[in-house]
Amino acid sequence: MTGHLPHLIGGQPVFPSGLASRRITNPATEAPLGSFYIATPAVVDAAVSAARMALPCWMALSPGDRAGMLRACAESLAANAEDHAHRITQENGKPLTEARGEVQGALEEIHGLIGLSLHLRSGKQMSRAGDLSFQQVSPRGVVACITPWNYPFLTPLVSVFAALVTGNTVVLKPSEKSPNSVLAPILSVAGHLPAGVLNVVLGDGGMTGAALVEDARVDFVLFVGSTRAGAQIALANARNLRPAAMELGGKDCFIVDAGADLDQAVAAACHSAFYNAGQICTSAERFLVHSDIHAEFSRRLAVAAAQIALGDGMALGTRMGPLIDRGQRDLVAAHVEDALQSGARLLTGGQIPDGPGFFYPPTVLTDVSATSRLWREETFGPVAPILEVPDFETALRVADDSDYGLGAVLFTQNAAHALRAIEVLDVGILKINTPIGVGSGTTWEPRRKSGFGPGNGQELLQALLRQKSVTWRALNDH
Repeated sequence: MTGHLPHLIGGQPVFPSGLASRRITNPATEAPLGSFYIATPAVVDAAVSAARMALPCWMALSPGDRAGMLRACAESLAANAEDHAHRITQENGKPLTEARGEVQGALEEIHGLIGLSLHLRSGKQMSRAGDLSFQQVSPRGVVACITPWNYPFLTPLVSVFAALVTGNTVVLKPSEKSPNSVLAPILSVAGHLPAGVLNVVLGDGGMTGAALVEDARVDFVLFVGSTRAGAQIALANARNLRPAAMELGGKDCFIVDAGADLDQAVAAACHSAFYNAGQICTSAERFLVHSDIHAEFSRRLAVAAAQIALGDGMALGTRMGPLIDRGQRDLVAAHVEDALQSGARLLTGGQIPDGPGFFYPPTVLTDVSATSRLWREETFGPVAPILEVPDFETALRVADDSDYGLGAVLFTQNAAHALRAIEVLDVGILKINTPIGVGSGTTWEPRRKSGFGPGNGQELLQALLRQKSVTWRALNDH
C-alpha cells in the first residue's frame, strides 16, 4: 500500500485534496504504509446523502435478493483471504496466524448473519375473532458503523453486514490507525452492491466521527470502541433521539478456583491475556486466584509468558506482535509502573525492548493493589495482574467491583461454583473452563460502562429493524 487511500462514496472512490492528511505506519517496523485525507464534514455529508439516496431501492429488495448480493461479496472476500490477512498484519501488527484467524472468523460470522436474516419473521399476536394483529418490520434506515483498530477486518465487516442484511444502508468509519484492512476488501467487493448502499469515510473521531454522529439523517449507530468515545457518541445520539448499540471498554476478570487444573488454566490465561498483544476488549486484565494455588499459578504463568516469542507478525515463529502505536505502549507502561509503585511484584516482562516497533513484552505481576490503575482502568495490553483471594465468594465480589462488565473467565471443577457464577457475575459473556466463548450466531449485552445493546446474532439483527404493530379489523357490509 502506497499513496493516499480513497473514501468510498456512492459506489465511487473519492480523493478529496487539500485537506489534512494522516499517515499509516507498520507498528512492528514504524515504516510508512500510506496515508489518507481526513474526511471533513462536507465529505461525511456526501456519504450520508449517498446512503439516504440508495435506501429506498435497497430496502425494497426481498431478503433473498439482498442475501444473494451479500453472499457474492463474502465469496469474493474469501477468494482473497490471504491478501486480507497480510494487510491486517502490516497495519495492526498481530502475527499472521492470528490475522488469518480473524479473516476466517469474519467470514463465518458474515455467512451466519446472512442465514439468520432469511429467517427473521414478524410475529402474529393474540387477537379476537375477526381481527388480524401482527408485527411489520422495516429497516432503521442509514446506519453509521464506527469501528476500532484491534480487529480491523472482522469488527467492521460484521457490523456492516448486520446492517446490510436487514435492509439498511451504511456509512462506515473504520479506525484511522488501520483503515486499509477493511477499506481495500470493501473496494474489491463494492461492485456487487448498488451504488451508495455501502460508503466508507476515513478520518479521526474528532472531525469525521463527530460529523457522522451529529448528522440527523443517521438513524442508528453501531459503535465498537473506547468508553470515552462511546460517551461522546451517546450524547450525540441523545440530541438526535436516536437508538444505538455500543460495545465499549472492558476489564475482564479471570477467576482460578481452588482445585482447578493448572495446566489448562495457565494455557487459557496465556491466551486470554496475551492473544493479539492483549488488545481485545475481552482480554483478561484481572486475575483472581485462590490462595491454595496462587503461588504455583503465578509461577507457571510467568514461565509461560516469558517463552512467548515477540516480534514482527510476518516473521515465522512470532507468537505476539507489537502494540498498535507508541501512545498505546506508553499507556501500558504507565499502568505497570503505577502498579509497581503501589507495591506489586514483577514476575516477568515490564521492560520496553530496544529497537524499532511498538513492542511490549508479556508481563505478569502479583500482589497487585486493587486500587492501582492497572487494576481499575482498561490497559489494553499484554499484562496479567494477579490478586490472591481466600475463597470463591470473595472472587465473585471482587470480579464485579469494576466500572466494566463485558466478560469474565472462570476455571473451576466445582459445578456448584460454576452455576453460582452464571447467576451472579454481572457480565455479558461468561467463559467457563475456556478462554473462548463467543460462537457464530450467539449474542451478549455488555453491562455498566462496557456499553449496551445486543452484540451479535439474531438479537442484533432485530435491533436494526423497526417494529410496527398492525391491528386490522374486518368491517361488516351494511
